Amino acid sequence: MLKKDLDFHKNGNTDKIQFVEYNHLLRSKHLDVLGCALAIESYMTDVYYTFINGDEELALKKLSGFSEKPWFPKLGFSLKNGNGRGPSPNSIIKILRKFKGKDNAIELIMNTIFGIVFIKGFGADYNSDLLISLVAPFLSEYTKRVAKENNLDTKSETIDVWNANRKSWEKGKITIAKFEDEDDFHLIVPNDILVTKLPYNTRDFIYRYWRSIYNDRREKNGKSKLKRKDMYQIIKNEFDNDLTQYSMHVLDQMSTIEIYNYLNRFKRI
Repeated sequence: MLKKDLDFHKNGNTDKIQFVEYNHLLRSKHLDVLGCALAIESYMTDVYYTFINGDEELALKKLSGFSEKPWFPKLGFSLKNGNGRGPSPNSIIKILRKFKGKDNAIELIMNTIFGIVFIKGFGADYNSDLLISLVAPFLSEYTKRVAKENNLDTKSETIDVWNANRKSWEKGKITIAKFEDEDDFHLIVPNDILVTKLPYNTRDFIYRYWRSIYNDRREKNGKSKLKRKDMYQIIKNEFDNDLTQYSMHVLDQMSTIEIYNYLNRFKRI
């Protein structure tokens, strides 16, 4: 009988696709959230500084090189929801260039939410791959506790681990486990870091957040507000119905704080 004291996710249930969510991860009751935050923020800032120091190719490689590994928790999306392509290289370069021109742009890239909102192909599945890769040592500690409490078989796996202090990938060992009805060993994750749908995306950013800002500006100039269908027609007619392309256009009209406020508004969820 499995004990649920640690509220873990029972891997292998592919009928329910789930994703790791950044803010849930940093509020988990079961993980070293400070360690997780440091790992994520140090990596994302390393990507940004690599870019602004002139090595676009390396920055692109750092942000687009993640994929599911055999030792990943089984969350279902690899079988049913992954597109297999990953984020668009062109889209990554575009958003980093946009941010480079903003004041205090480093604040915009401290977590992975900007990728979900502004980078084509940077979906919830890819975002999960990135987050799991960066916080694997902390998930390993959780896996040890679950395995000990439930008498699960475990083994050690050597993987690339992000060293936040040295800002480099280094070889390290993690503990992975398997349940009695499974053949594969993998990390186990707490339920409190998982969601079935991310609350932020390009569509929400444009049609809810940006449209509100844009309509406030129109009202101040004595113009009528745009309805959702009006903005849809603009995007369809002038931007080939490409939301990512339109978001690049929108960013030129927004201040750093306006963008930041959107990317950080979900901490209350």
